[in-house]
Amino acid sequence: MVAGIGTDLIRIARMRRILADAREDDPFLRKAFTPEERDEAARRPDPAVYYATRFAAKEAVFKALGAPGDAVPLTDIRIGAEDTGRPTATLAGAAARYARERGGTRVHLSITYEDEFAAAFALLEAEDKEGRA
Repeated sequence: MVAGIGTDLIRIARMRRILADAREDDPFLRKAFTPEERDEAARRPDPAVYYATRFAAKEAVFKALGAPGDAVPLTDIRIGAEDTGRPTATLAGAAARYARERGGTRVHLSITYEDEFAAAFALLEAEDKEGRA
């Protein structure tokens, strides 16, 4: 059963501009990405694409949660990947609480990018009263 959906689109050039001006302890990067995500970005050949896709994914998950305004810090949503490359979203803190309140049991996530844009789609899955997804 679907408890929420979200999508987001970002220009990769926007992330390039942010990174061009960013310091190592940049407030935006610390507010939006976990230390593990920042470390992973640093290992990538093009950190801007990594950051843009992860930011779009976080925003899509945030929208699927249906949380108001700044109720969920983006660092409560960690974007990772399975060994197969399939993207994952791990929720903590306020993000996990909003998911539980909506009956959410799992986040399904799709991320893509090409040329100028990065996009993501998130679906918050919930069980029905009989425990079926």
